[in-house]
Amino acid sequence: MISGLNSCDCGKLLPMKTSLAPQPTLDVLCIGGINLDRKLKALQPLSSQSSNPCVASESPGGVARNVAENLARLGLQVSLLGHVGRDAAAQAVLMPLRELGVDTGSCRVSDAGSTGSYTAVLDANGQLVMGMADMALTELLTPELLETAITTQNAKLWMTDMNLPASSLAWLTQQAHAREQRLVMLAVSEPKMNRLPSDLHGVNTLVLNGGELAALGLPQDDIHAAFAKLRALGLQRLVVTFGEQGVQCIEAEQTEALHIKPELPEHLKVVDVSGAGDAFCAGLCASYLRYPADSLASQVKRAMKLSVLTVQSTSTVSTAITPDLI
Repeated sequence: MISGLNSCDCGKLLPMKTSLAPQPTLDVLCIGGINLDRKLKALQPLSSQSSNPCVASESPGGVARNVAENLARLGLQVSLLGHVGRDAAAQAVLMPLRELGVDTGSCRVSDAGSTGSYTAVLDANGQLVMGMADMALTELLTPELLETAITTQNAKLWMTDMNLPASSLAWLTQQAHAREQRLVMLAVSEPKMNRLPSDLHGVNTLVLNGGELAALGLPQDDIHAAFAKLRALGLQRLVVTFGEQGVQCIEAEQTEALHIKPELPEHLKVVDVSGAGDAFCAGLCASYLRYPADSLASQVKRAMKLSVLTVQSTSTVSTAITPDLI
């Protein structure tokens, strides 16, 4: 359940103030999870409490890391801030990013644990049945560790996933509000929705799915009502994904949420849903930066193209993603 619903900030959004600070040289600073993904895809219908034949694979992962790779493939200048171990897995997940031009210099390297891991169990249709995440090092991304990076990385937009500790998400949101910095926050799971800050004045866009919205105690079937409560906490834009059913989105001063359905290929074959939400968030960020005057709905439509490509790929980030998609 979210708290702080008695406050109100329902007035018009004010334009960003002009600043004499140096112009940003970086498009997006991505903050959050960096993992080695392990996928176990069933070869037949799953049977609980039994051994199931599957195909196993490994690939770079982590929500923030995936968003950063998608953004780089879209041609944006990106930096990644996260926490990895001093191990081979760190090289395996960061090297592909460096080859795409992502700045990983702000990533913290620690002897306190291993690089994070995420194990996904997929059914024979590529749908997620269960995910297990070991994110111990990400839990160590305290405000003190974040401060240096956000001060030195002069980015147009910050994107954070909700793998960060609650205290760090609250601090980052406060910093975004104080610095008039655009911040996109991406939910990662229902159990971690209790990390959402009670003050959202620094959050430009919150991206989450229907289950994560329900975990906040907010209605999935009335996005306008859900947004009204989040808007009272300071949120400016809400985007809720519902898989193949599409996306509902709303921003300040809209009288109702818009339901946007994806344009699906006639013979869509879903191979693996892993990373589709990360690709969508990247498309939303990139579309906002390239077409800032466009409506949220227009930006969502562009972002959906990345999700559709991703679910058709065996990779968590599709290599078919290119700048011309947005």
